[in-house]
Amino acid sequence: MFYERGGLGGAPDYGAAIQNYREAMALGDLDAAANLGGLYADGLGVAQDYARARAYYGIAAEGGLARAMEYLAWLTEFGHGGPPDVPLALAW
Repeated sequence: MFYERGGLGGAPDYGAAIQNYREAMALGDLDAAANLGGLYADGLGVAQDYARARAYYGIAAEGGLARAMEYLAWLTEFGHGGPPDVPLALAW
């Protein structure tokens, strides 16, 4: 999150953040997957893409990360990145 938030008072570097998150995710870091989901959901450093956000949140949620479950449920409930599915949202 250092690059995403502009660590040490600098400007955010979303390109570096995305690269670091992808590398960490490849090593099994669930927070990195959720952080990537957030960047895609908000369109920070990438084109906004709710389907990709759901996919990244899904990886983290399946791994047991509670905050990813919450965001995935919200996207699913309201049909961002796919059809709305209230029962699935409730399951998350």
